Amino acid sequence: MLESQRQGYKPKMIVSHIGADAVEMVDLGKRSTEGIVFPTAIHMAFPEPKVQWLAEEYKKRTKEKYMPQFVGLGYEGIMLVKDAIVRAGIKNRPETLADDRSKVRDQLASIKDYKSFAGMTLSMDENREIERPVYLVKITGGNFKLYWTPDKGFLF
Repeated sequence: MLESQRQGYKPKMIVSHIGADAVEMVDLGKRSTEGIVFPTAIHMAFPEPKVQWLAEEYKKRTKEKYMPQFVGLGYEGIMLVKDAIVRAGIKNRPETLADDRSKVRDQLASIKDYKSFAGMTLSMDENREIERPVYLVKITGGNFKLYWTPDKGFLF
């Protein structure tokens, strides 16, 4: 991005990949990253009260100013597995290990209308992937700003 800027490249918008939410993107790219738009699978970077505690804990532990979406997605994945284990009613004994694994796997495969800690309702699709809304983020003024949401459309 810095080299593109140096050469005078001035696009109206750059659409990037889902991993563009690393704080280093702006720290290293400076003004050259202005206007980059990228998708995010979860709006953890813009914490609502439901997830504010996770963002605060992340910032406290890492000293980073921004919590990447993969932190929230990782936490959400752990909570999905925990819920499946609880619902499966496993015995957790050496002799029940194979049966326990099947029970947990079946619970994960049948996730339907699961309320995530972020307030989203998640379900497993026929390909055994979690369906979730997609949000767009735009780098504006050196910060990540929510740019588009499924329910509100473009925000600025």
